[in-house]
Amino acid sequence: MLWPSLLKAASIVVSNQPVQVILADDMYPYSYHTEQGLPAGLLVDYWQELAQVGKFELAIEIMPRQLS
Repeated sequence: MLWPSLLKAASIVVSNQPVQVILADDMYPYSYHTEQGLPAGLLVDYWQELAQVGKFELAIEIMPRQLS
């Protein structure tokens, strides 16, 4: 399940567009909103680290499962 995301990220990095990651909001501690409404969780941390190491821009959205 993660490999398609990584392949998509790799192809977008080549085109210099931000990688858009959409995660479900009901997967605490993996993905959720903080009290301030910011994306948080283990998957958010993972993607941020991957973007930093891979030197690409990242846009993370947390949505209700029905929309993600």
